[in-house]
Amino acid sequence: MGVVLGFLLAACGDPAGVDGGGVDAGTVDAGPFDAGDVDAGDVDAGDVDAGASSCGDGVVSGDELCDGPVVECATLSARWASGRASCRTTCDGYDVSACVSATPERVWELIKPAERDDRWAAARCNDGTAFDFLYRPGAPDSDVWLIYLQGGGFGDDYAFPTLERGALLTSTTALDDGVRGPLPMLEHGMFAGPALNPDFADAHMVFAHYCSSDFYSGRGTERRPVVGVPEGFYFAGRHNIRAMFEILLQRYGLDDADPAVQVLYGGNSAGNVGSAQTADIAVALLPTLTADRRLRYFGDGAYIVAPADTATEQFWGASTLNDVELFDQAIEYWDAEPLPTCPSTQRGECYLGRGWYPGLVALGLPVVVAMSNHDEVVLGLRGICTEGCGVPGRVCFDGCMPLTSEEYATIRADYRADWADVGVEWLFAWGSTEHTAGMTDNRWNGPPGASEPLRGLVADFFFDRTAPRTVFVNGADR
Repeated sequence: MGVVLGFLLAACGDPAGVDGGGVDAGTVDAGPFDAGDVDAGDVDAGDVDAGASSCGDGVVSGDELCDGPVVECATLSARWASGRASCRTTCDGYDVSACVSATPERVWELIKPAERDDRWAAARCNDGTAFDFLYRPGAPDSDVWLIYLQGGGFGDDYAFPTLERGALLTSTTALDDGVRGPLPMLEHGMFAGPALNPDFADAHMVFAHYCSSDFYSGRGTERRPVVGVPEGFYFAGRHNIRAMFEILLQRYGLDDADPAVQVLYGGNSAGNVGSAQTADIAVALLPTLTADRRLRYFGDGAYIVAPADTATEQFWGASTLNDVELFDQAIEYWDAEPLPTCPSTQRGECYLGRGWYPGLVALGLPVVVAMSNHDEVVLGLRGICTEGCGVPGRVCFDGCMPLTSEEYATIRADYRADWADVGVEWLFAWGSTEHTAGMTDNRWNGPPGASEPLRGLVADFFFDRTAPRTVFVNGADR
C-alpha cells in the first residue's frame, strides 16, 4: 500500500460533548475546542494516575479517559464519518472498531490534544501554542503502531540559546517549513511504503513534533525564565507525551487490552533521548503490552557517550561543563524529570546512553539501538570536525577542530566500551558520519556498505524473529 500525504479537513459537531475538531492544513491551527464532558481535571505529567476513579459510574474522573454512554464516532475525531463508539470496560478509551473512516485513504491527521480537551491544557510548545503530532491509521488488518518523536537538539541558554531555536519553539508554522514538521520525511525510511519498508508500511504511524526544547522531559505548568523572552517559556515535554498517548487511547483505537497490539516507541536524535526519558509514561498507560513485551523501544542516533576526562575538550556548544554537569544544570533550567528508573546517581547522566538504556531495561522494555560512533552532528556540536568534513553533502561546523586518526579511533572505542559495559544486546552501529537512520531511505535500508539493512535488524528485534545480535558496519568496530 502506498503512502498518501493529506489532511482531514472536515469539521465536526459536538452532539455528545466530545469535540473532534477539524484540521486546517494551511495555517496548522485547529482552532478552539470545547471538551465538554470528557474533561478529567488537572494534568499530572509525572504520575499517570491523576487521582481516584470509579470506572462505570458514568462520570469521567481521575485517570479515566471515558466513562458513560455510547457516543457518535464523528464527535471523537474528524477521522470518523459515522458509527458509534462505547467506552471500554477499563475506561481507558473508546472502542472505535465500529467507527467508519471519513476517507478510504490512509491520510495524515494533525492532532493538537490541548484543543480537543482541557485535561491536556498543559500540552504545549515553548511559546504556549498547543503541542501537536501527526497520526496516520494503519491498514485495516494492522495491529502494529510506530510512535516516533522528532529530534532537534535542546535549548538551555548555556550551551545553546533557547530563543534561537526559532520554528522549534512553536506549533504555528507551516508543516512543510522543513524545520518543525518536515512532511517529506514522512515518505521515507520507517514511514515509507512497502517497497522500501515491507515490515512496517501497514502500521499505524505517529510522528510527534518537538517544540519544547527540553528533550521532552519538562514537567512544569508555568513559564520559566529564558534569555531574551521577558514572559519566559514553557517546558512541557512530559505533558506533551502523556497527552499524545492518552488521546490515541481515547479516540484512535490504541488498546492496551487487545492481545494483538504491538507498539514500537522511540525517536531520532533529541527524540531518541526524549522518548527514553518519557518511556515510563508509555509503560504506565500500556501495562499489559509492557508485561507481554509487546511495547518495545527503538533509539535512533542519540546513545550519547561522554568523552573521557583525559580527552581533548569536547564540550557541547558554548558550554565548559562536562556532559553530566551540563544536563544537571539543564534539568533545573527546564524543571525537568528524567527517566525515573535511570540508575545513575547524577540525574544529568540519565540523558546519556549509559543512563537511559538500563533505565528502559528496568521498566521491562526490550531495546534496540542504532548509532554511529563517528556521528558528524554529535562531534560537530562538540566542536570536533569529522574525518569527512569538507566532503560535499556532509555537515561541517564552522571553526571545528580536527583530531588525529588515533583520537577519532579512541572516540569509536569509547562508544564500543560503553555499549559493552551497559550490556546493549540489540545494536546497529556504523562508523561513518551519518547522524540518524530511521527516516532516511538509504540508511533505513543500509547504510551503504552494510552487510544487512537496519530495517531488517529492527524488524527481527520487534517481531522476535532471531536472537539478539550486534551489527558493526563502515568501520564502527575499529
